[in-house]
Parts: sequence; structure tokens; C-alpha cells
Amino acid sequence: GELAQFWQIARSAVKEFGEPAGIAAFDAGVAGLSTNFGVDLDKMFASAAGEAFISLQLSKTATISVPAGTNAPLQVAQPTLLIGIAVKDASVPKGIENALQKMKLPLLKTEGAIPVTSISMGIPAPFPFQPAFAMDSSFFLFGSTPEVVNAALKASSSKAGLTATPGYKKAFDGLPAKNNGTFFMDPRFMKTFQEFQAAALRSSPQGAQAGMLTDIFGKRGDMMTAVVF
Repeated sequence: GELAQFWQIARSAVKEFGEPAGIAAFDAGVAGLSTNFGVDLDKMFASAAGEAFISLQLSKTATISVPAGTNAPLQVAQPTLLIGIAVKDASVPKGIENALQKMKLPLLKTEGAIPVTSISMGIPAPFPFQPAFAMDSSFFLFGSTPEVVNAALKASSSKAGLTATPGYKKAFDGLPAKNNGTFFMDPRFMKTFQEFQAAALRSSPQGAQAGMLTDIFGKRGDMMTAVVF
């Protein structure tokens, strides 16, 4: 996978171009992670299988209040983040859990067909934030909340995730099925982004541009972006 290659290149570059003291410090740091935290970086990077995704999702029901300068706060859909990395084995979640346990962070583990481990942060945030991770048969999943990870596991097992939706299929219809990557933004996300951008402009010295932005994009509520590369 690309991550494994990147790690090997990084290690080789340190040995080839680094000063003796720098090389020793780098090696000591890698060894220290394994000894002190149970994190074997070589195994974790070697486990990466070459595929990955990042998904920023917006709730259909919950909202958060975002400051908008001198104007009233903007109510936007509550965001969640999900990251997935294709893996060959359990080295990544094992390494992360070992480190968290060594750091004595409070971990919560939900029972189920696939356990989901989360970190009880106890830190105030403008939106729900309880980092969680799990691993299904081939992907390591990391999310901003246990709920988004559980939803991803459910979508994976039922084959009813984003790629199965009519909007996604329509957006990529006619585009190459074989590619190095894809980017997708649905109309609701696009509309939320435009509203946030307009609100930010209204509270800035360029406030007059907010109306222009609404005129340009406000009539395009069906805008959808699909890109392959």
C-alpha cells in the first residue's frame, strides 16, 4: 500500500540524509513507541492495504450554532467525521488501543458483532466529539463519535451506504469506474457550505458580496459535485 511505501521512504531518507545524532534520535523514538506504548509503527504501516477514504457528514436532524460575527449565530447541520483505511490485519487498532491504555485514557467499548472502542474525552466542544474506532473485515474505521462508526459498520454489512444511493450513482454515471480516487459532495452539503460562506461574508468588510453569492448559487440548490482522478 501507499502508506507502507511512504513509511519505508521516510525511514530510508532519514538514514541516507540524516546526521548520526538525528538518525539515532529517530530510531530511538520509533523503538520507544514500541517499548513504552506498544505501538509498532513498522507493523502498522505494513498493514495498510492501499485504500482509504475521508467522509464529512451532516446530520439530518441535529444542528449546531456557529458564530457569525456581528450577525445572529448560524444554525447548521451537526457535522461528523469518518476516516477509513483498508488494512490487512488488526495491527492498526491494536497499536492505537495499546497506546491509549498506556496513556491511561478512559476507554469505552460497546459490545456487538464488531466492538467499537471510544475515548471519553470530557472536553467541552461545539459539537459532539467522542473519538471512536473499530475494524470490520477489511477496513479500520475512525470517527468523531461512536454513532458514526456504528453507522458505517451497519452500512458496510448491509451494502446500503453512500455508494448505493441513487444520487451517488447518478453523479458518477458515465465517469470512469477505474480510477485513483473520487470526490463527492451532495446538494445538501453544498447548500450548507454556501450558507456558511455567505454568513461569513456578511460579517466581513466584503459583506456586499454575500448577496452576489446568494444570487449566483442560491438558485442552484440541486448542485452536486462528482470528480474522479
